[in-house]
Amino acid sequence: MDFLKIFWGRVIGSFNPNDRLGGLEAADNHLQFIELRGGRIIQASIDLPVGVIESGVVKNRAELVSALRALRKEIKLRKSKSVDVVLTIPANNIYVQTFNVPAVGDKDLSEVAELNMRMISPIDVDSAYYGWQSMNDGFDELTNQKELLAAFVDRKVIDEYVSALQEAGYSVAAVESSTISLSRSLYANKLLDVNVPYLAVQFLSAGMYFMILRGRSVVFNFFSPWAETYVGDKSASFESIDNLIDVEVRRLLNFYSSHWGGQIDNIAIITPVLQNELSAAVRKSFPLAKIQLIDSEKAGVAYGAALRGLIPRSRDLEVSVNNITAHEAYRGDQILEYLKFWRSIVLTIFVALLALFVGSDVYLHGIVVSESNSKNVSIKSTDLAQLNNLEESAEQFNNMVSIIASAEGNQTKVSWLINAINSAASADGVSLSRVYIQTAGKSGLVVGYAGSNTVATDFKDKLAAIPQLTQVQIPFSTITVAANGTVNFTVTFGISSFESPADTATSSSS
Repeated sequence: MDFLKIFWGRVIGSFNPNDRLGGLEAADNHLQFIELRGGRIIQASIDLPVGVIESGVVKNRAELVSALRALRKEIKLRKSKSVDVVLTIPANNIYVQTFNVPAVGDKDLSEVAELNMRMISPIDVDSAYYGWQSMNDGFDELTNQKELLAAFVDRKVIDEYVSALQEAGYSVAAVESSTISLSRSLYANKLLDVNVPYLAVQFLSAGMYFMILRGRSVVFNFFSPWAETYVGDKSASFESIDNLIDVEVRRLLNFYSSHWGGQIDNIAIITPVLQNELSAAVRKSFPLAKIQLIDSEKAGVAYGAALRGLIPRSRDLEVSVNNITAHEAYRGDQILEYLKFWRSIVLTIFVALLALFVGSDVYLHGIVVSESNSKNVSIKSTDLAQLNNLEESAEQFNNMVSIIASAEGNQTKVSWLINAINSAASADGVSLSRVYIQTAGKSGLVVGYAGSNTVATDFKDKLAAIPQLTQVQIPFSTITVAANGTVNFTVTFGISSFESPADTATSSSS
């Protein structure tokens, strides 16, 4: 009994690629890897030459690949094994902001979040990676809304990092900003109180990050390089830094009050040096604030990414600015493991059948030789029984092949509907950016843009003319007009039947 439990546990476990991930920080001047494994911390770091990464953007891809390979050797893994990581990069080019959505079911939440992010994105969504996560578990009882945190970044920035990592032997499960990783580290190490909001200032060699922290996460951040504080000989004076802190902190405090209401009483200063001087400067401008000094070594960015690596990938729903989410990457790996398993099973069965056929051939050949040597000797009854068994085995095998072929023919076909939608769009000059059809729920939506409201409405009417579509409409909240006059819109519809018009005509005539 215990043997069967162990056996099936291993079989099921082979489909569950939930290996722990390491956190990989790619900063302007260094790479750092941390993995938390069984109470131990596995870490390695390497300095980057000047100009490899500048302001969070890869400038020298070849040097970055070389540095990543050198770091991989420090981690000491087999050459054939990929290093699975949560990548965290400088937040300079990653925009984060919160937004609220109305109370909807879990199945509709992703779609509602998607539509909202397309409308609030500070950059062109067609050339961006973006993701979201929930700030809390349920909906606010007073407003009946849910607060979400979104992140946006230019695709080119992320693609340079991911392609370099893949070339160097890494597998990227998720990508997040350094400020999100930092906030996770701060709260996990209990350096901040989860019940109060914070304004945090992080001092780095390249400049300062100003952040608003609430609900265990950063909800707003921006980066101020030291160049903004340069005077004369391109060096930053303490007075200029003091003035910059005063201006930006006041701006963030006003932003928090207008966006969330209330005020922030706690200011966290994260710095490896000049802690007393910086604390005194902030206290001078904000005498009523509660100042908290945090050593940078106790709040690591790579450590925060490694903490996310402890979350089972099947349950990782935190924000990721990659081409796929961590949860989708897990599903993809799970499918690959499933296919590998069945490939092994098929190969094993094939080898077994081949051995059976070869053995049968040898055996039958022996019978033929024996028969030719003694024509008067009839085949033994046992030989006839074995031949019958072989014939039954072959018949069972053929039946299994027929069943598999029959199953493949029962898949729902929707290609005719997609072709009909594309034809309607081409006729009206509508450009489509997304076509989504849910076969289980018999519904769908089309996201696109047209030259005018009239064109969009005409396109909607063409879809409504398709007999298999019902409740075709353009929600008013999805219509936006760009600066060039282009109308962005979303058409939603229900599906009464997946039978194509040709199939319907055939069934009617019969």
